[in-house]
Amino acid sequence: MFAVDPNKLRLKSALASFQTDSRMESPYQMAEFWVATVLEAYQLSAAPGIEHFWAQLSPDQQGRRLIFTPYCKALLARRDSFTVKKILARYKEINHATMAELGIDDLISALAEIEKDAPSTKDFMLLMIESGQRSVAQLRQHYNQIIAKDFEGYVEVVKPDLAPHEYLRDTMLAVAGELVLRKRNLQVGFKDTEGNVSFDGMTLEDWINDWFVSLFDQRMSHAKLSLRDQKRGGHSASGKGPGEIDGFITSSDSRRVGIFEAFRLFSVDTTTIGDHLNKIAGYDGESLSPVVMVGYCDVKNFANLVKGYNSYVSNQAYTGYTISDGAPSALRVLHDVDHIWLASETRRRGGKDIVFYHLLINLHFSPTVEIPESGKQGASVPPVKRARRARTTQIYKNPHNGEMVETKSGNHKILKAWKGEYGGDVVKSWLVQ
Repeated sequence: MFAVDPNKLRLKSALASFQTDSRMESPYQMAEFWVATVLEAYQLSAAPGIEHFWAQLSPDQQGRRLIFTPYCKALLARRDSFTVKKILARYKEINHATMAELGIDDLISALAEIEKDAPSTKDFMLLMIESGQRSVAQLRQHYNQIIAKDFEGYVEVVKPDLAPHEYLRDTMLAVAGELVLRKRNLQVGFKDTEGNVSFDGMTLEDWINDWFVSLFDQRMSHAKLSLRDQKRGGHSASGKGPGEIDGFITSSDSRRVGIFEAFRLFSVDTTTIGDHLNKIAGYDGESLSPVVMVGYCDVKNFANLVKGYNSYVSNQAYTGYTISDGAPSALRVLHDVDHIWLASETRRRGGKDIVFYHLLINLHFSPTVEIPESGKQGASVPPVKRARRARTTQIYKNPHNGEMVETKSGNHKILKAWKGEYGGDVVKSWLVQ
């Protein structure tokens, strides 16, 4: 009737007559065609009461495309896109079909028009209505879409509350924790002739970098970031000859997103610290941010080293970088627990802010037993060394030839030969001192 004579008043009148007919069934008892016709009449005439009529329908009726289509059109006419999204999401969840098979392209297009200021509305709808129950194929598709993004876009999806440099910061901190757990393997060990083992500090810096790079790459493989270690380029802090940076943080397309500079510290060595800070600008032609300074420390008193490092760096002007307020300021400490310390600051280069992270990791190792303070879990106390039993010199005399052997460990080669020839118990009886 409305198609022949598009008169809203007549349509409203016909709708009212239909509703007041005492013979009319309750909405949940009506045939699908009649329910859809009534809803379409409400939609076309903009008559009040459509919400009341919809509420009387059964969930099964509300989930049928022929029925919800005119209702959704009425909702979109008053720009209620939120309710439409919920209806479509439920419809998708019930039917387990693709968007093309659902036959609701017209509604999605109308919804996109309503929300045209929102980016990628149709894509958003696809993700939203599939969230109820996604197939393996859908999950694979979404995963591939996420990891295909650049690093900034990836972080926006997986950690929307973090800036990209903060995501890198947290990863570096986690890697530092893993490195501390492995510090025993990073020490140079020696065994003397008596079989005693001692440690002579950390191994070469390159070896530690290999561990750090491997752990970082493993954690960041999903984000397609990696550390490119030991790339020569730029010039030294003095400007004389080539220098060497420990690493650029790069994406899968070889785009550089940050700098990684590492060095060893056995004390508050301001020369080493200053040299590494001042050489960064020589490698950085892109004003990269963040710059992550990593100090591999080997000290007994880590707290004193942290205090000295913080004091020195807070008062330094780095070559190639400026400070916005004209004077260096104290570093902002972000983490200070046990063997790991992390702080940050912001400098200026190339007209933009550059975030510096200073990460100190104490890899000092000694074969000691640490006893926590009674009643305080996690209390940090000085290590207590095991008391070593003093070794005495033992002297054995061979009664057959008068030969004497002195030993502390009992492993003298002549003594072993005697035991092989005469037996261990016999040789023990030859102990004279």
